[in-house]
Amino acid sequence: MVDTQAVLGIDIGTTAVKAVVVGADGEVLGEGEVEQAIATPCAGWSEQNPQEWWVNAGLAARRAMAAADGKGKRVGVAAVG
Repeated sequence: MVDTQAVLGIDIGTTAVKAVVVGADGEVLGEGEVEQAIATPCAGWSEQNPQEWWVNAGLAARRAMAAADGKGKRVGVAAVG
């Protein structure tokens, strides 16, 4: 049973993937973050593996949902952005 509906927001940045769960009333219910690896194979180069973006987005989302559940609310995700 779901106590509240929420939106899951995901931001894939250069140094980290961040996720946030926000309730319909605007309350932040949970947050999650996973650091991103940056490879520098040559001087002046910076690279990332897109597969890690996908994996880290899932990890950050799970952490945000776990944080929301830790507040005693069963959250249903109505939308992802």
